[in-house]
Amino acid sequence: MKPIILCADDYGVCLPVGAGIRELVTLRRLTAVSCMSSALDWPAEAALLKPLRSQIDVGLHFNLTLGFGNAVPSLTTWLKNSLTGHIDPVAVEGAFLQQLDRFESVWGEPPDFIDGHQHVHIFPGIRHHLFRLIIERYPAGKRPWIRLVTPQLTGHDAPMKALILRMLSIGFAQDARLAGLELPSGFAGLYSLSGTAAFPAMMAGWLRRSSPGTVLMCHPSICAEHDPEGIGQARLREYQYLRGMEFDDTCKREQVTLARFYATNNQPL
Repeated sequence: MKPIILCADDYGVCLPVGAGIRELVTLRRLTAVSCMSSALDWPAEAALLKPLRSQIDVGLHFNLTLGFGNAVPSLTTWLKNSLTGHIDPVAVEGAFLQQLDRFESVWGEPPDFIDGHQHVHIFPGIRHHLFRLIIERYPAGKRPWIRLVTPQLTGHDAPMKALILRMLSIGFAQDARLAGLELPSGFAGLYSLSGTAAFPAMMAGWLRRSSPGTVLMCHPSICAEHDPEGIGQARLREYQYLRGMEFDDTCKREQVTLARFYATNNQPL
């Protein structure tokens, strides 16, 4: 059986997302949960997730683009500043440390892993600040693992998005390893997040083509309403599929078992 890490992103972003993720963890359809400690509801949502701790890796979903009522730079602004060398290190490091502090004070332990909302953790000009702070904060052997973002260019409906992320990821794995950080073997789950996307077919393809130890991201929610990013329909369709027998049958057909990071026998890229 091929081990795959199925990770739900955006935990804490709104109550329906949290409820959907917890149900899928209970059903053993998820093995990792990435949490927005910057979210207003993080303390309450963390308390509800805590009883499920033994079943999942729990990570920090580093956020620079969703302000929860406060004005923040857009993803386009962060991307432009990243590519032109105009990232403000004080802003990035301050946000990262604040979110780590809030994660740990509420959760009671460091994150198992770190990734980024809208993948900002891989951006040039941002990632080296994060790597340095992780090294300073956590001793060797106790550092969070870091998500790769190397989507395949086919098998989904967002090829341009995948190409941009692959370009942004150039050098990321090497930089992470030089910092002494562990990485999964691969990444999947990227698509348009359209409510009409063929999610079941794409999921079957990701499971089939992914190498053992790949992180496959998802974004489930129990309903389409109240979503702050306007992707509620996609979230609901993911939730409905992941809790159903079709997903279970697909995993069996593709000989996939869902596993946590340190149970996947990851090998370096």
